[in-house]
Amino acid sequence: MKIEVITKKLSVCILAVMLLICTSCSSSKETNEISKTSVDSSIWGFERTYESLDTPFNSMISSGVQTKDGYYFINRFNDKEGGYKGSVFSQYNSENDEFEIVNSEKTKNCNFDNPENCSSFISETYDYLSYYNNKLYETYAEFDVETDMYTYILIEMDMYGKNRKEVFTKEISSKNIDFIPYFTMGYMIYVSGGEIGIVNLESWEWTTIENQKTAIFNNLFTNEGKIYINANNYKKADKFYSSALFEINIEKKELKFVRDVDLMLLYYNSQFTIEMIGNQTFYCDSKTKDKVKLSDSWGYVFADPKSGLYIYSDYIEDSLGNLNYVLFDSKGNILDTFARPKEYRTGDIFIDSTFTFGIAEYQPDGSYRIVGYKELRIENSKFTNLRDLGK
Repeated sequence: MKIEVITKKLSVCILAVMLLICTSCSSSKETNEISKTSVDSSIWGFERTYESLDTPFNSMISSGVQTKDGYYFINRFNDKEGGYKGSVFSQYNSENDEFEIVNSEKTKNCNFDNPENCSSFISETYDYLSYYNNKLYETYAEFDVETDMYTYILIEMDMYGKNRKEVFTKEISSKNIDFIPYFTMGYMIYVSGGEIGIVNLESWEWTTIENQKTAIFNNLFTNEGKIYINANNYKKADKFYSSALFEINIEKKELKFVRDVDLMLLYYNSQFTIEMIGNQTFYCDSKTKDKVKLSDSWGYVFADPKSGLYIYSDYIEDSLGNLNYVLFDSKGNILDTFARPKEYRTGDIFIDSTFTFGIAEYQPDGSYRIVGYKELRIENSKFTNLRDLGK
């Protein structure tokens, strides 16, 4: 994630539901006490897509989340000069088929013209919203040019955006700005440059699996109950790996070598791999070595257990501003494609053969509000039933 510094103090946001909590053991500026939390496998959302071990963990990077109370989306507001003013959450109300601002006081003058009167209004700059165990989380960072350090602050709040508390703060170098978390089986894994850490979500005990300044770890993904990560310029024991795939063993807290790769693997199982070769993405049959080009870019791969199919989605927009999706089977046959327009603000909320996209309405000053959402489903080996809700 590249962040451009414009002023001395720049607030920026990343996704990191519990990300910063896990780094408390090595922080130079950290919260002293974090209460223990019981990881209850019966809570709503425990066995969700991002915890079910068959998805790219990058799919959590979104400005919308699904909770037990429905979908929550971020709405951004700018001032007259186009500068950032703040954000509020909106929630889909199925009774009137509209999106409403999340607000604890219904009689208060809270609306899209007066967002600062709403309980979910947040003035700090952030782009990603997260949900876990009936709590909302947002993380923002303040950058200091003189020290070249970011101070990350994790905020916890209730479902109305109230009862906020600063759960954790941490200072890190701008060289390790990329923080990406993955939650599974009562643990959270995070990746930052050449560092991989694991935190136990019950005890908050944190362990570093690997930390090498010259290495780069990226594209964490899962399949068949195993967690994989790509490594570049990584040295393990006496061997150097320019590009390789490793398995992360949570219990043993170690990396296990799987295979060398050309550049980066986006997906891996016993039948095929999805690989970056040059600047393009290919399906590669593990037995026949046949290749099928999926994209001229790179992105993520989702496995859909319900249909037995797979979806590739671009990370970078094409010349028309679209993000392209490719539906394919285990033999590399391309079954369908879909171009996601720019106004589909949030994508990659993928649950039960369905993608959910929040529909944004943009203003001249750059503000936007979510006015509805669409559901793109997989049926009969096709992308179908693009339903409108909340319009």
